[in-house]
Amino acid sequence: MAVNEGFILRNPAELLYIPREAKRPEHTSMNLEEVHKCFLPVELRERLILKFAILAGLRPGEIFGLKWGHILGTHVHIQQRVYRGEIDTPKTSNSVGKQRCRLD
Repeated sequence: MAVNEGFILRNPAELLYIPREAKRPEHTSMNLEEVHKCFLPVELRERLILKFAILAGLRPGEIFGLKWGHILGTHVHIQQRVYRGEIDTPKTSNSVGKQRCRLD
C-alpha cells in the first residue's frame, strides 16, 4: 500500500526469505485419549464449544457467531462470525457452509 501511494519506492518485504536450513515448527495433535480427558471436567456448554473447536475445527469467532438455527443434527451451518465484538462475515469464503461435527 505504501508503494502504491508513493510513500516508498520498493516493498522491503520482498527482500525477506526463509533459508532452507531454518527449523520448521513442530505441529502436534491431541490423541483420542487426550481429547476425552479434555471433555471430562467441563460442563455441557463448554463441552459443546470444545467439540466445535477440536472436532470440527471451527475458529472461536465462528463458534460464538452461531445461532440455534445454524446447529443441525449432523452439522452446523457457518453464516457469520464475531470479530472484535461485531457480527461479521466468516473469515474466508471456504469457511462459509457446512461443518460436520457429531454433537452427541
